[in-house]
Amino acid sequence: PRDLSRLPVVSRHDPHKLVGLIRRSNIIKAYDLGLVRRGFALGDLPGTPPGTISGSYAIPRDTYLVNKTLAELCLPEYYLIIHLERHGEIIVPHGDTQLHAGDIITLLSYDNDLMKLNAYWKEISNRPCEDTTIETDHA
Repeated sequence: PRDLSRLPVVSRHDPHKLVGLIRRSNIIKAYDLGLVRRGFALGDLPGTPPGTISGSYAIPRDTYLVNKTLAELCLPEYYLIIHLERHGEIIVPHGDTQLHAGDIITLLSYDNDLMKLNAYWKEISNRPCEDTTIETDHA
């Protein structure tokens, strides 16, 4: 038999109830990301997974990003904040992590386009505090 590219996901409470499918590529991406995050947490800054690019960006004082949680940013699915540095301390962020002025975030891009990543960051970080709209269509 051929290798499986998709696997069924079943309910924990009812193993006969299908709740979705997961692709092998998603498992590999999650594993690669886990290695990157683990490396940052341990102070060993690894390279990015194959086919990705990363950039580090400071949170300006006069931007709407200050005091927003990562979940509120609604980043496009091909961008992911993999770590945050605050006052010299590395933080592995979660959706409820709040951004502060001066934080340095590292964004991972799955489309491997540094110019596009830099342009996206410039667009969202230069918005004044009153502007809460975010353009996410960068196709």
